[in-house]
Amino acid sequence: EAGARGSDSKYSELKYAWVDALGEADLAFLGELPHTLRLEREEVLVVHAGVVPGVPLAEQRAEDMTTMRNLVRADGGGWWAAASASAGVAWAEEWRPEPTVVAGVRHVVFGHDAKRRLQRHEHATGLDTGCCYGGELTALVLPEWRLVAVDAGREYTVPGG
Repeated sequence: EAGARGSDSKYSELKYAWVDALGEADLAFLGELPHTLRLEREEVLVVHAGVVPGVPLAEQRAEDMTTMRNLVRADGGGWWAAASASAGVAWAEEWRPEPTVVAGVRHVVFGHDAKRRLQRHEHATGLDTGCCYGGELTALVLPEWRLVAVDAGREYTVPGG
């Protein structure tokens, strides 16, 4: 099963051992969780990795919202999501509020991009500051829009591990 998770190493087996302990009820619960959280008062959307500009929230792909880091320009002028940070541009640089596409959202808060660390764009804030790699754990306190960070206690995993 470790091979199915992308690596045959003993480290990978230990890192993902908790997955094997999940039961049917756990999987059903996780499957029902939303991919985004809307904070209406602050007009904020919280997502794990990102959202593709110009795509209505109901049409965003779950895979993109949980793995994307970059955007690559598609034929015809739209965008497609890229999990790799080496192709295209950081999605957060391009995202703008579009009331007809994602109503009631003027800012997106996300993670999943530890290599870039803290990202502060006009309409998006990336909070992944590499805690699991020994960096910091960063939070955005609303409605003050204040950032708070604490040092990681240790390195919990190695980058790329």
